[in-house]
Amino acid sequence: LWTLVFGFFLFYLVDNAIKAASAFRELIASKNIQAEVMSSIIKVGEVALKGNDNFIAVENVALKTNLNKNKVQDERVEEECELEKILLVKSDSIINGLCPDEHTTSLSDDEVKITNVAWMIIFGDAVHNFIDGLSIGAAFTRGILSGISVSIAVLCEELPHELGDVAILIHSGMKLRKALVYNLLSALTCYAGFIIGVVLGGIGSADQYIFALAGGLFIYISFAHMIPDMNGKLEMELKQNFKNGLGIFFVQFSGILVGLVCLFFLATYNEQIHL
Repeated sequence: LWTLVFGFFLFYLVDNAIKAASAFRELIASKNIQAEVMSSIIKVGEVALKGNDNFIAVENVALKTNLNKNKVQDERVEEECELEKILLVKSDSIINGLCPDEHTTSLSDDEVKITNVAWMIIFGDAVHNFIDGLSIGAAFTRGILSGISVSIAVLCEELPHELGDVAILIHSGMKLRKALVYNLLSALTCYAGFIIGVVLGGIGSADQYIFALAGGLFIYISFAHMIPDMNGKLEMELKQNFKNGLGIFFVQFSGILVGLVCLFFLATYNEQIHL
């Protein structure tokens, strides 16, 4: 029991530590982006001031040339041409100096968001999948039936979970291929956990502690993520379309009921089932 409680609070701490680290990274990234924007604004202001200085210098030259009556027309035409060239060059430099900074800032902001999401997916799922592998490996040391039953339970939980992770990565702006690669990397820890679970499962009562730790993980995921998401989607659908909301409730209730019935029969008739 205490191992189960320890597993619950362990994954509570891990989950919130990952969220805190991601929030800290976003805060640092936003400060860097603000600094880049301020530096670009200062550069644009300096360019504008230089343009005004050049404009004043051209006006002074034009006034001086007016003193010379023999060259008034030629000097004014030349100065007006120079003025137009200077203003065009400075305006182009302002536009070209501002637009790339805005474009780069936008790209860096998107890249930071994608990086944070991918980082949370990799480390969060890595811990989760490692414990899944531990439980599967320890279950197979008890018997084939136990291993298959635990594998099916993990599959039923992991399939929608992994699909949701891929959907989150794609929604954040990541391409499908890269999202699948990140998801695959986070799933590789399951194999390491499986090997360790097989080794530890044959040592005394270590498998009981592994199952308790994995049970704490599943309980935390259920109460912290799955049930709140299910309730949120159900409430939203009931407000928008009551009939569709009832359909979603029936599907959710049926899934929970089928899972409980399967667990009941596996626990009750475990010794009578032979493979």
